[in-house]
Order: sequence, then structure tokens, then C-alpha cells
Amino acid sequence: MNIEAIRSELSAIEGKLAGGNYYEVLGVAEGSDEVALKRAFFGIAKKLHVDSYGGVDLGDLRPRMTKAFAAVSRIHNELADPKKRAEYNAKRALAARGVSPDIRDSFASEEASRQGRRLLEQGRTEAARERLLESVRLQEGNLEARAHLLFADYTLALAKGGAVATGGLIQDLQQLLAQAPKMGFAHLYLGHIARNEGRTAEAIASYQAALEATPALAEAASSLRVLQMRRPKDPAEGGGGFLKKLFGR
Repeated sequence: MNIEAIRSELSAIEGKLAGGNYYEVLGVAEGSDEVALKRAFFGIAKKLHVDSYGGVDLGDLRPRMTKAFAAVSRIHNELADPKKRAEYNAKRALAARGVSPDIRDSFASEEASRQGRRLLEQGRTEAARERLLESVRLQEGNLEARAHLLFADYTLALAKGGAVATGGLIQDLQQLLAQAPKMGFAHLYLGHIARNEGRTAEAIASYQAALEATPALAEAASSLRVLQMRRPKDPAEGGGGFLKKLFGR
């Protein structure tokens, strides 16, 4: 292979590396097994390893080839490791939803957010808040975790008794929706707040918006169904008590 052919091969591989898609770098399908990964890696390694070109003056290509070979080797090793491959696939899924940065922090943030949400559902609000704080610390751009955290703080404030000012909370949730209009949980929490304050029409509208954004959000569906069943029996909207029923407090 002459020097120009080597340069062309190297430039093509560098372009794929810049794209950041590990599967495209190796030229394999996402579901490829270990054998296919190894075969693809060896094929690229043969093109990149400087020892493959004995007697050829690689010149300025040598450091570029060494760097590219190291990057491809790392990618192969990550995809060959089931745990690291799962983390990488999770990163790709997060990126598709607009959640960026470091793979490990993104993956850990998403898991902490899921755990926090489950704890909220169980009424373990203090524990939920701890996990959600960790989620936001790991990934500030995890808007869904921030919505869960806002509602956890609201729930804890209610548990202490007395009036809770919700103007700032509602504004914060609306700001999250301005960034992510399809976030069903933010609509859901606005619905819960409105329902707890006796603003039934607003609650219904928020639950409907939650279901439009996330059709599988069962909590929004059940909350909406309850309101729609009860509303004709309650001509005058009155406040309170919903959060206690929801979280068993």
C-alpha cells in the first residue's frame, strides 16, 4: 500500500472516530457478538499498526496512526466488556434524549433518578431526595431528575404542615418544560399541585398534557380518571388532602 492509500485509510478512520459512534468506528452492527467485534478490530488494526508497513516511510502519519490505533483499541475493549458496553449503549440512549456528557456520570445520574422516582412512589421522600440530589450533582442537565427533586421538596414541605408557597415551584417546573416540553413528569407534578390546591380544571389540563407527552405514565392516567369521575359530584372546587392520599401521609 502506498503512502497516499495509507493516508486515505487513516483519514477515513479518523473521521469515524470524530463522529463518536463506536459501532461505526468498527463497522459492525449494534448487536454484534464478540467474534464479530474481534474480527472487525483486527481488520482495522492491520491498517493502523505501524508495524504493518515495514520499509514504508510513514513520516507525519506515524503519530496519527499510533493515536488512532490506541483509540480503536479502547473502543474495542469497551464494546467487548458487557458492562462497559451496556454503559455505552445507555449513553447513546441518553444523548438521544438530550442528556449529554461523561458516560459514567450520565449513566449513574439516570439510575439515581430512577431510584429517586421509585422512592417517591413508595412515600420514602427523604430517601428519594437524597438520590435525586445525587442525580443532579452527577448530571446537571438531567431535567427529569430536577423535576422529581422539586416535587420531593414540595412533598416534604407539606409533611411539615402549614401553608406551602407554590408560586416559585410552579415557575421552576414551567421553566423545565420550556426546555423539555415533552417531559411528562413535570406536567404530572403541576397537576398534583393544582389538585392539592383545589384547582381541578388546571389539574385535569396538566394530567392530559402529561399523557400527551408520555402516554404510558400510569400515575397521570389514574389521577385524571379519578378527577373526571368525581368532578360532576363536586360543583365547588375545594382544596387539599390529595398528597396525603397519594403518599399515604
